[in-house]
Amino acid sequence: MNGRIPLKKKLGYAFLCVVMFFCMMIRPVDMLWHGGQMPNWLPFRYSFMFSFIMLSMAAMTLRYATSIKKHHLAA
Repeated sequence: MNGRIPLKKKLGYAFLCVVMFFCMMIRPVDMLWHGGQMPNWLPFRYSFMFSFIMLSMAAMTLRYATSIKKHHLAA
């Protein structure tokens, strides 16, 4: 909704979020992240990277928050 953020960045962040989400949900890919074994506990140890991606998206949005129009927020 923010016009000051380039479309390439929006698509890049969306791609990263989708890839990380599917890495957590698809078992063979999840096993690759853990060296070929399913962990006994903390199955999503790398989910901090997903959190970091979300936080960096929020920081970029807050940087350009003044250009967001009020009717976009209402929607």
